[in-house]
Amino acid sequence: MVVMTTCRLLVTAPLVLLSLAGAARAGGLKAHVECSLDGGARLAAKKKIAIDKDVWCSIMVDKGAPPADAVASIWIEQPLLERATEYRTANVVAEDDLTYFQLGEAFARGKDFLPCTDVVAHGRVKVGDDTVWSGTFAIGAKCKAIKLAAKLQCSTTAGDTFYKFPGNGSKVKPRMERELDCSLASKTSPPDGSIAVFRITHPDGTATPPKFPEFREYPQGGFGYEQAFEEGDYGACSTFTLKALVFTPDGQILNTSKLAFAQDCPD
Repeated sequence: MVVMTTCRLLVTAPLVLLSLAGAARAGGLKAHVECSLDGGARLAAKKKIAIDKDVWCSIMVDKGAPPADAVASIWIEQPLLERATEYRTANVVAEDDLTYFQLGEAFARGKDFLPCTDVVAHGRVKVGDDTVWSGTFAIGAKCKAIKLAAKLQCSTTAGDTFYKFPGNGSKVKPRMERELDCSLASKTSPPDGSIAVFRITHPDGTATPPKFPEFREYPQGGFGYEQAFEEGDYGACSTFTLKALVFTPDGQILNTSKLAFAQDCPD
């Protein structure tokens, strides 16, 4: 996960609105999340927008009245990059027949989101510990395509044998207990400042914390990101998948790769 100034976890470009969801409702309250560019009109479904400003998001009440003690929160996330801002409290505003919850500040482009990767805005209204409404506003990022051709590969030793993945290790499926050395190698250099994230996931949904491999320029030519994993990262006798992601500072996805591992261990 990528660390942001105000984030729980741990991108300058056009966006495309993918969908508007979240007319979820409870207790008679019906609402939707709405977003707009700073100083501009609200974003509309299926309309391509060049995001060159910060983004404002609000919860618009369509039906019913929020309780006096309701607390509304809005936040945004970028699932592919595993980024998310912290929850921000929105204040209720009543104007004639219009009621909505509004933030005191916009989501900052380049700080709160990277504009070349999909963004999802979340809204939630709670009364005490109960959520009486929640919804989302999904925005798809569209930037000029940039791709990085790269190969993900790993190696380890078991006994006196050296195994490569893909290669003899993928065929033999040895029990692994030693360091697993992995790299994502390319003949071309990614744009300056590009970031790689490696993560191991298991079939049950568990995953290691993200690792940010070192960038290398090889003397013999070519470039790559290298990362070592210990047995505690992948687990002896386990089945797991290594996933690699490379993206530019503005969130343009350059490469996504994955490599599956299986270990043949006797009972």
